[in-house]
Amino acid sequence: MTEQKIFFITDSACDIPPQEEAQLDNLCILPIPVTADGEGYYERESFTAEEFYDLIERCKEIPVTSHIPSITFQERYEQAWEKGYTHLVVLTIYSGASSMYHSALMARDAFLEEHPGAMTIEVIDSKTYTYIYGHIVVKAAEMREQGESFDAIVSVVKSRFNRVEAYLGVY
Repeated sequence: MTEQKIFFITDSACDIPPQEEAQLDNLCILPIPVTADGEGYYERESFTAEEFYDLIERCKEIPVTSHIPSITFQERYEQAWEKGYTHLVVLTIYSGASSMYHSALMARDAFLEEHPGAMTIEVIDSKTYTYIYGHIVVKAAEMREQGESFDAIVSVVKSRFNRVEAYLGVY
């Protein structure tokens, strides 16, 4: 069996703190596009979480997000492949509320059409939001650093996503 070189890709809705992201060299967090008062921004690149709240206060209209285009996912797949990665685990925000999952799937299909058999790419719908799935992404990347296999990681991630529940109380 050849060595598995595994890379993780997620979207910025995962809310993984920058200090945790910095500790993982096998993780890419793609920024979600945000439009505020007609101006385009990218989460985590154009502003910090704290600066976003300031932006909201200044806006005349509520900012809106859009999904990451499939071409952006595909470019990241290409970059990972060029760096010698053999397996990708792509984890996205809940597909019932965003097109991110479908965008990642389209990119996978386009990449594999251009490079048949180049990599194994598993795209997983988190079925949830924010650090609820971000925490699972971090744990998956840590599993890889501890030597776990691609199949073991994917199995654990899917199991956790099928069991996680979140409750929100607004006061």
